[in-house]
Amino acid sequence: GNALVFSPAISESFRGVAPREISHATALNNTLRQVSGAVSVTMLIVISSIPHSFVLGMRISMWVTVVLVLLMLAVF
Repeated sequence: GNALVFSPAISESFRGVAPREISHATALNNTLRQVSGAVSVTMLIVISSIPHSFVLGMRISMWVTVVLVLLMLAVF
């Protein structure tokens, strides 16, 4: 499912990049995606471990995720 969304989105975003700069744009895209994935997973783990109850921690971390996704959609 992700490939059906990410491949066209990345192709469209790289459309304005000069052919000689595609390798740099791809490397930057991959690096940012890996770093943001690692940071977001770490944030969710830290947030979910703050309360004493695991279920409450997961609920809080999922709401944080929803808020951040909505914020991202509003900005972009």
